Amino acid sequence: MDLHLKGKTAIVTGGSRGIGKASARELACEGVDVAIVARDMATLDASAKELAKESGRRVVPISCDTTNDDAVKAMVKEVAGAFGHIDILVNSGAKPGGHFRGIKLADITEDKLHVEMGDKVMGYLRCAREVVCNAVRAEREKAIARRKDALTGTSDYPNLGEKQPAVLNVAKVATPKEASAAVTVEPLPRIRLAEPYEALRDKSDQMLAKTGARPKVFLANLGKLSDFTARAMFAKNFYEAGGIEAIGNDDFKDRAEMITAFKTSGARLACLCASDAVYAEQAAEAAKALTAAGAIVHLAGRPGENEESWRQAGIKTFVFIGCDVLSTLRAAYDSLAQS
Repeated sequence: MDLHLKGKTAIVTGGSRGIGKASARELACEGVDVAIVARDMATLDASAKELAKESGRRVVPISCDTTNDDAVKAMVKEVAGAFGHIDILVNSGAKPGGHFRGIKLADITEDKLHVEMGDKVMGYLRCAREVVCNAVRAEREKAIARRKDALTGTSDYPNLGEKQPAVLNVAKVATPKEASAAVTVEPLPRIRLAEPYEALRDKSDQMLAKTGARPKVFLANLGKLSDFTARAMFAKNFYEAGGIEAIGNDDFKDRAEMITAFKTSGARLACLCASDAVYAEQAAEAAKALTAAGAIVHLAGRPGENEESWRQAGIKTFVFIGCDVLSTLRAAYDSLAQS
């Protein structure tokens, strides 16, 4: 049976034996990478090896007590780190037969009931809550990385020349010592959505301090002003969001003038900017010339059916609305570091 799950990821609690292990086996055989979760690490290790050998998929054993909030949070974080994302949760973790096995109704106490509820009901709820929160967080981070959700001044319309504002040194609020006023509410996690972009800007600042110059991208504009302006502005915002300074220009009378301008710019990275019509006529030859001059060549826009021929001409990366800006910028830094 093909359930079209190949490439998905899953967490299966109680995955070291019984129904949980059987569920993990079926998922793995359907092409799912699975994290099996239970308390006993020895049993988990043995089951993970067995399932991985049988299915050919990645099976990760993780020891976790699902009655513990912190343990569940750490488990979900570990799985997300191992797989990159979590698609499926199967809650199957509980004591076989329950805690009431062999106990008469008259002997069931509230304490025993709370233990049962904490294991099955609350344990399942904890896992579901953390997986859903992780998914929401991951989706938001994906939207930020692709600039679907704009952070004005950071991911969109950055200003590399901005000055750090003065911030008041506000004293921390002291927690009252009186028992009646004790703070018992767990604070919300602090998440700065701009942090990935700020990390790239920090890297740029460090290079500026060390070498006297930021990393640069030369905007290789093709055609007339009306042909390249839109994509040149897009490219400038794209690269400067990660601290890569865009070297702009108006236009060039010929290819030789463009290559001379590139060589004198101090940039190692060049981004072709033009309309689709101009790209069709000039992109390949311009890419070859820039590559011969030592450039790492990008192109602003979707390649469409030209991708193979343009890559053969030397274009390494395409930047466009909806692409993963963060991974592209990180790769650009890596390329510059290797060149």
